[in-house]
Amino acid sequence: MSGDFGVVNQIEFQGRSFAGASVSNYGVVHTGDVAYTKSPLKANPYGIIKANKGKPGIVSVLYGVYHTRENANADFIQMYFEQDARLNNYLRPLVMW
Repeated sequence: MSGDFGVVNQIEFQGRSFAGASVSNYGVVHTGDVAYTKSPLKANPYGIIKANKGKPGIVSVLYGVYHTRENANADFIQMYFEQDARLNNYLRPLVMW
């Protein structure tokens, strides 16, 4: 997952896969799912939240994958959290406890 581009195909985006020898514990992320990773970025020290706008795939156990309800819009969720201050204020109390 990229802070700028969201959920991406690692091979297409970086030219190689960083997956381990086994992907049996990896999570499936479907189109329209929302993913979270605590991997910090300079502007987002508590992690990032992005929607999967592409094809279904797998993500490592370092990612939380959330299936949206029928009446939820993953694109709106991503847009809501694109503002760094809003994302950081939301995640800070969840991550820091």
